[in-house]
Amino acid sequence: MTTENVLASDQIPAFVTKTFNHYFGNYNYIKDKFLQEQAKVATEGWIPLSIFEKFNKVAEYVKNADYRPQLIEGLKAGDDFVFDEEKLAVRRNPEKPVPESTIGYWQSCKDRTAYFKGFPKDSTLEELIAYSETYGMTESVNRRFLKESNEFKGSLFVIYNKLEDVAKALAGEEKFRGEIAIERSLRSDWQKKKEAERKEKTSKDKGMKENKNKKTAETVAAPVVKIGNVLQLTGLPQKTNVNTVKEFFKKFGDCAFVQIEGEGNAKVRFGGDSDNVGKTSLEAALAAGEGKLNIFDDEAANVEGRVLTDEENTAYWKEYLDTRNQKSSGGGRSFGGGRGGRGGNRGGNRGRGGKFQGKNDRRNKDGEESNDRKRPAGDGGADVETKKSKEETN
Repeated sequence: MTTENVLASDQIPAFVTKTFNHYFGNYNYIKDKFLQEQAKVATEGWIPLSIFEKFNKVAEYVKNADYRPQLIEGLKAGDDFVFDEEKLAVRRNPEKPVPESTIGYWQSCKDRTAYFKGFPKDSTLEELIAYSETYGMTESVNRRFLKESNEFKGSLFVIYNKLEDVAKALAGEEKFRGEIAIERSLRSDWQKKKEAERKEKTSKDKGMKENKNKKTAETVAAPVVKIGNVLQLTGLPQKTNVNTVKEFFKKFGDCAFVQIEGEGNAKVRFGGDSDNVGKTSLEAALAAGEGKLNIFDDEAANVEGRVLTDEENTAYWKEYLDTRNQKSSGGGRSFGGGRGGRGGNRGGNRGRGGKFQGKNDRRNKDGEESNDRKRPAGDGGADVETKKSKEETN
């Protein structure tokens, strides 16, 4: 922050309150290792204000004594944090336990996320936050950017604190700057629309893909059909190596087979004599990655996984067993079109599988092109915007 960007004196308290609420709010704090480490080493979790001199959004207000009255006023109004004026320190509000990083928590975030589109390219983050909070308090406002030019696309994802506020946002008709109509939908509905578009494109390329993928999949004995042992992955980067995915999941369970399906999708099957081995392994992987599947060293990659639904599970095993029967009787095709199995370079290194997230022409879980930037230590998502993502199509 430069002195030219300093707010008017009467605006500073509200800005400080909002920004620190973001730092210590569930969505940011659960992922912010820097703040968590500072809380661990501090007495009773009290983090000295001097630590926040490293946080660009509030650095000037923390360091400059001229803004101390406004800073303290803002810090006294916290919701997700509490402030000790004598210690000149802050900490996470002890009356609000930090939620566990589970599938349920991250799903609740998705359920509270709205998608907005139609903002002018010159919109400021402050304007976008103010517009979003017309409908209720937010946990995160996430702008989306073009890949090549880093230009704001005019769309964003907003996580609201309450489900009823998402409903208000979706029903709202307020115009941005009083004259610009904004498109809106639930994020999950937007994802379904993008997925349908991708499937349509995939079906057009099916003939070419089938000609290129005729190798045998794995040759293990047919397993007994189980429930909760097959995962669907989305957001895999281009040239995904089957062994990379397999070795990652082996750390959490008996990963028997990885089937790369193309366009960023894959299925992962687990062995074992019991049900829900895959579900348990997925939960363990997400817990280890604080809500993310950290399969790749690339922090921009944001792979998502879920257990197949009952209908999908039935269809999966039917196709698998039908294919094995064909093979045992001298039949032809391989399960899944021969895009997976044991070979480290099968399917994964043939330029397919870049559907959703990551860098270099990868799309993230929502069809965006992503160029997530690693935040400097101590700037835990400082501007209420958790990441910058990019997309190929609107």
